[in-house]
Amino acid sequence: MPRHQREPLREIEPQSVPQPLSQPSSSYHSLQAKLQQRSLKRTRNSSRRDENNQRLAYEADNESPRKKRSRIVKVRRKKTEHKCKRPRATNSECLILGAGNFSFPNAFVEKEQEKKHLGFGESVTATELLKPEQLHSPIYAKCTKNLQRHGVQLKFGVDARYIHRQFRGRRFPKIHFNFPHDGKSYNERTLPTMLADFFASASKLQLVGDRIYMALPKIEGDPGKNNYYKGYAYGVYDAARYSRYRLVKKRQFGEKRYPGYQHEMTTEYKSAEVAENAREYIFEKTTLTPINILHSWPKPIDYRVYDRNYRCLPEIMTDSDSSDDEEYENKTDQKEHQYAKRLRM
Repeated sequence: MPRHQREPLREIEPQSVPQPLSQPSSSYHSLQAKLQQRSLKRTRNSSRRDENNQRLAYEADNESPRKKRSRIVKVRRKKTEHKCKRPRATNSECLILGAGNFSFPNAFVEKEQEKKHLGFGESVTATELLKPEQLHSPIYAKCTKNLQRHGVQLKFGVDARYIHRQFRGRRFPKIHFNFPHDGKSYNERTLPTMLADFFASASKLQLVGDRIYMALPKIEGDPGKNNYYKGYAYGVYDAARYSRYRLVKKRQFGEKRYPGYQHEMTTEYKSAEVAENAREYIFEKTTLTPINILHSWPKPIDYRVYDRNYRCLPEIMTDSDSSDDEEYENKTDQKEHQYAKRLRM
């Protein structure tokens, strides 16, 4: 084909050259600045941590024994305060369970106010399992009215097995539970389980050294029947032992010690014969294990029923007075003094 007849050559279009990237936005700069600040902060914190560790290691190597002892005590105290979330209470604050006709709280407050001060009733909480409309004792209205006049807090529908739920966050150095009973026959042996639940629940409201006061019937001249009640029917020794409570004292209990107190049975509004001559057993919370309590003084008495041995409360000397507030407070003050003395060593 002749050249003059050929098609003219097409002009080649230049290829598109990539445009340069636009300038970074302000958000990009702020992000970069934050990352740089974060990395600098990490580096600064790591260097400070290393310097602090070196300083602590140097102080530990050159620490005096006295300073080391005080530091260890402070650490232990801090751990104990973190572990025990319950607030501390005064030695006079107490909880009374199973008040029934409320004659015992009334007599208790009247007696203690004579020795202490008029505001003692404000530190007492009296409870009962039944509702007010279910209580028909002839002295119930009089006792509750007098307790309210003294500032005693009254609560109804309180089950002794679950007091750690109903009084969560509180501490009671003294808990009274007189003649525990659930309205059933002793031969059914429901009381040992109830008392085990009670001691386990009370231990969550008390610290080491706090006490539980429990009045139980006593039959004069018949040790076999006493062991039957304390070992087979109640099973109170094992119930207290498994919650780390040990028996420390036994005292007289009744109308002579608390004028105005009248015992009434759960199902009937009359007193039981076995409750006329009763004893108050005082249990103290300890750090001992149940095995150590079993082998420590006072040792329990074995009582055999139906070819099986049951542990009864040990026989210890009976004190004449059933109130030990002054002794309890002096004992607490001595412990605090000894603790402060150890800190100064």
